[in-house]
Amino acid sequence: MSHAVASTRVPGYPIGLTVARDGGVWAVATQAGAVRHLSLEHHDGPRTASAGAAEPWVDRSTRVGDVPLRAVDTPDGLWVSVFGAGVLRRLDPRLERVGSFHEPEGLARAGDSLWVVDQARSEAVELRLPDATVARRVEVGTGPRLVHAGASGVWVSSYGAGTVTRVDGPRPVTRTVCDGPQGMVEAAGRLWVACSLQDSLVGLDAQTLRPEVRLNDVVAVDALAATRDSVLALLPDGPTVVAVDPEDGTERGRVRMADAPPVGDGNVDLLVHRDRVWASSAMTDEVLTLSVEDLP
Repeated sequence: MSHAVASTRVPGYPIGLTVARDGGVWAVATQAGAVRHLSLEHHDGPRTASAGAAEPWVDRSTRVGDVPLRAVDTPDGLWVSVFGAGVLRRLDPRLERVGSFHEPEGLARAGDSLWVVDQARSEAVELRLPDATVARRVEVGTGPRLVHAGASGVWVSSYGAGTVTRVDGPRPVTRTVCDGPQGMVEAAGRLWVACSLQDSLVGLDAQTLRPEVRLNDVVAVDALAATRDSVLALLPDGPTVVAVDPEDGTERGRVRMADAPPVGDGNVDLLVHRDRVWASSAMTDEVLTLSVEDLP
C-alpha cells in the first residue's frame, strides 16, 4: 500500500460509495446487507494512519436488506437500491420501503429527481422528490447498471447491450459505445465511460454521445470520478487509480492503493470528496482514501 493511502475496514464486501449530508461518506456493504457511515471527525478527535494520513472509520451501521448495491444521500434521506430484495429504501432516520423494482442498482440525483436503474426491466425510472412518485420510465439497453447525473444531462450505461442512453431529454438518445460499459463521469464537455470488457476508457461528446477519444490498457476499468483537472478511473486490481487528462485522454499516472488481486467486475466504487479520493475494495473489506494532492 502507498504510504499516502489510509484504510478503513468495512466488513461485508463494500461496493457503493456516496457523500453523506453531514460531510462523511456512506459505504454500501453488500454481503452484510447494510450501509455504514464513515466519518473524518469524531468526539475522540481525528485518528491517523501509521503513515500520518487522515483515516476515516465506521461510526454507525444500518441494516437495509438483501444485497444492497448503491446509495445516494439527499435532503430527503439516504436512498439505497437493495438489489436482492428488489426494493428501494430510504433512511431518514428510520428505514422505510419506498418502491418495488426487479433488480435495482444505479442511483443518481438530478435536481428534484432521483433516477433508479432497474436491470431486469432494462429501464431507468425517474422518481420525483420528496415523495418518490414515478415521473417516467425510460427503456434502455439490456443489462443496465449505472446512472450518472452531470451538468449536461443524465445517462445510463447498459452493460449487456454495450450502450449508453441519455434519459433526461424529450426523447432518449442511445449509442452503442463498447463492450461492458459501467462507470461514467462528465468532464471537459465529455461523458467518460469505463469499458470494462474492452479494458478501455472512452470520452464521448456529452451532447451527441459520439466517441472522441479512447485510452486503452486500463484493465477491467470499473468506476470513474473527476477532480478539477483529471478524470479518475478505478481498476479492481489493487485497486488502482488511473489519472487521465480530460482534454486529450492521455494517462498521467497510476496509484496502486492496496494489494488485492484482480477480481470479477462490479467490485469497486470511486468518489472525490473533501480533497480526497475514496475507493471501495470489496475483496479486502476496506474503504481506501488518498489525498488529491498525491495523484499523478
